[in-house]
Amino acid sequence: MLFPEINHYLDSLIPSVEGEERMEKWNALGRSLKKSDMKGAVNFICTHNARRSVLSQSLATAIAYRTGLNELEFWSGGAEATFVHPNSIATLQRIGFRLLSKSQGNNPIYELAYADDAAPLKIFSKTFDDLSSPAPYHAVMVCSKGDAACPFIPGVASRTLIPFEDPGAFDGTPEEEKAYHASAAQIGSEMRYFFEKIIP
Repeated sequence: MLFPEINHYLDSLIPSVEGEERMEKWNALGRSLKKSDMKGAVNFICTHNARRSVLSQSLATAIAYRTGLNELEFWSGGAEATFVHPNSIATLQRIGFRLLSKSQGNNPIYELAYADDAAPLKIFSKTFDDLSSPAPYHAVMVCSKGDAACPFIPGVASRTLIPFEDPGAFDGTPEEEKAYHASAAQIGSEMRYFFEKIIP
């Protein structure tokens, strides 16, 4: 069962996507997934695999679990590997994800639980072609810079650009928590719409 804190958070979001062009991108992803019988993997890709892609992977996993889409896997990657920003993990913890462990090193691996009966997520920064990511997968580019930095991704089933604003622009400022909250809320709202309105 999905943790009640996460369930309550998702219930607080209004499923919505702003703008016809953006809606069509989600529709295109939906068509691609339906062609693969809703099986396989979606890889959310940004420049550093530190913020938006991590939030996208985590929220997509929770929402898909909640809606019963258990045959889909969700991953994240970047044009380069850096480290997952602590603000991303803190945001997920505020939503209700539970931090089980954190490894040592410059690019720690975080284990985050989201449900009692599901394997925890293993979150760390990696390139989009890391061997831990299954192929072929559906690539979702969540930032324009990452899209430009990866002109060719071999072996993908589909590729869709759905960019989100970077909350990292507010790191170290009094607005950082608000910015990360807003980013997670937009990602969660759009993914709720995708999984609840487009996919069925």
